[in-house]
Amino acid sequence: MKYIVVILLFFLASACSTGPKMLKDFEGGDKAGIAFDSSTQARNLFIIAQTKDCLNLNGEQRGLIYYPSSSRSRLSNKKIGVPEILGMSAIRREFWLSAKDNIAMVIVKDYHVNKILSGFMFKPEPNAFYYVDNDYKNGDTVMIYKIVRQNSGIYKKVSVTLDKLPPICSV
Repeated sequence: MKYIVVILLFFLASACSTGPKMLKDFEGGDKAGIAFDSSTQARNLFIIAQTKDCLNLNGEQRGLIYYPSSSRSRLSNKKIGVPEILGMSAIRREFWLSAKDNIAMVIVKDYHVNKILSGFMFKPEPNAFYYVDNDYKNGDTVMIYKIVRQNSGIYKKVSVTLDKLPPICSV
């Protein structure tokens, strides 16, 4: 009986948690498709779409990219139709994000959003596709590329200009 009470308390505590949520697809207009490499054991990447003058850590369009411990997990692949490019991981998670404002990508420590290790932001183009590549062998490096279709019909990646993060919004 004691164990049942402990389990129930655990589920209640986790349900009432105000911690970060997992990223979900944006369902409005003016959106961009973004693919995240899931093949490596990556750091915790926190995404904040619709970023303007400050980082709203509690905004509606924000969430963590979940990197499962096993690349065979069904959570490793989530695809929306981002075009394949040379060097792109076959194991990836793809999301629709709002392209109305900047998108901030923040590497956080141990899923604690208030412990920011590094990050950047960029302004996506509506209806464009992007690929976020992880390079954790050479430090905490996240590269983002726009996927562009050439006249030959082949897709290639083009580096995106990244901006510094704005300050965190005051409550």
